[in-house]
Amino acid sequence: MDFAIYMGNSSVDLSTISFGLRQAIDTMRHLLLKQLSSMADTKDKEVRELEEKIQSLFHSFSYNRNQNVVSEFQKLSTLPRDSHADIKQLISRLELIETNESSIRFQDRIVKKNTQNEIHIILDNIRSANNVGNIIRSAEALGVKTIHLCGFTPDHKNEKVLKSSLGCEEWIDIQVWESVFQAIESLSEKGIKVIAFETSKNSLALKEVQIPETCAFVFGNERFGLSEAVLNICDHTVEIKLFGKKNSLNVTNAVAIALNHIMA
Repeated sequence: MDFAIYMGNSSVDLSTISFGLRQAIDTMRHLLLKQLSSMADTKDKEVRELEEKIQSLFHSFSYNRNQNVVSEFQKLSTLPRDSHADIKQLISRLELIETNESSIRFQDRIVKKNTQNEIHIILDNIRSANNVGNIIRSAEALGVKTIHLCGFTPDHKNEKVLKSSLGCEEWIDIQVWESVFQAIESLSEKGIKVIAFETSKNSLALKEVQIPETCAFVFGNERFGLSEAVLNICDHTVEIKLFGKKNSLNVTNAVAIALNHIMA
């Protein structure tokens, strides 16, 4: 049966339909929300809370790539959904599925990261919480092991950081340091090469430097960059070659370019 036809007929049994993953997720969400709206006034507090819970839950499912979820949804579609209690029971079952799938995705990422380069990102006195959140998001996506937040860089509990990181702070190791020197010293003592990203007279082009498999990238303040004192204790100073008139990159973009270079 065509998905659009199903949408107009809520009595259809999902277990009899062959759906793709995306259709299954969208259909189950639509089914639950439509059932709720038919039960009570949309201003009803309990209904609103259930609607919010459903939207949040299916946002998590939107990251899912496991086709087994389709069969699980089809099984749940045969359960009663005539009351608030029924809907709550369905939500609880869905939460169990999502928790299991999240665990599988997490383990898959751990295995993947363990086979890749061990990269650390050090952020020194980054001013913007939005930049920090976006860097966390990019770093998690590209397999970074640990992010080190130094100085007055907003930490991963900051509301604006959480808003832009989109939950990625849960999937990556984050350490907070009073000073960038502490972070660099700690990594250097472990034999990890530290590479500063800064435009200076002694900078080498990124593509000209042999990046070791285990290393740390240091990025500085949006306006002032890294201090000479920081550059002096790093193993290398590199820069991303630019060709425009502004000759400037947002730190978030710089991190993404650097990570893509090493992970490619």
